[in-house]
Amino acid sequence: MSDIMTHTLFNLYNAPDGFCFDFLCNDEPIIDDPDNKVYNADKRVNDFISQIERQAKYYDHDNIMVTMGGDFTYQSAANWFMNMDKLINHVNTHPANLSDINIFYSTPSCYLKAIYLYGRRDKAVYTEKGDQLPYGSDALTYWTGYYTSRPSLKYFARRAHVFLQ
Repeated sequence: MSDIMTHTLFNLYNAPDGFCFDFLCNDEPIIDDPDNKVYNADKRVNDFISQIERQAKYYDHDNIMVTMGGDFTYQSAANWFMNMDKLINHVNTHPANLSDINIFYSTPSCYLKAIYLYGRRDKAVYTEKGDQLPYGSDALTYWTGYYTSRPSLKYFARRAHVFLQ
């Protein structure tokens, strides 16, 4: 028997609510110039920290992946990175951030390694036994066959489909 480490994303791979910085979204950008009348960096940082704390409740470890994306949402990549850079800077230096939140760019492999090491150190990572065949993206929406641990079943499902056509 072998182990496979998996992870469940909180919001698929979309940005937290209110933090989509693409021109397709209507979320407000981060204005961090204190002389600007529409300065909102403090409010946006507090909102983002609230989003992180909301997500953290669902994980057994202290590393939270905050995905910032979605389908077709990096058509304005410069705008995304400009706002994410501001967000990272302000969250990491904001006086209201009294918690241990530290935000930085990372990769899925670095994130999974951090969780793996956390689990080895604290033995606190949740484990699941059983078949993980269906992939659910929304309520009552399952992509059976998207990931599969039973290739024979998939083969017979295809054969039955051809036969029944």
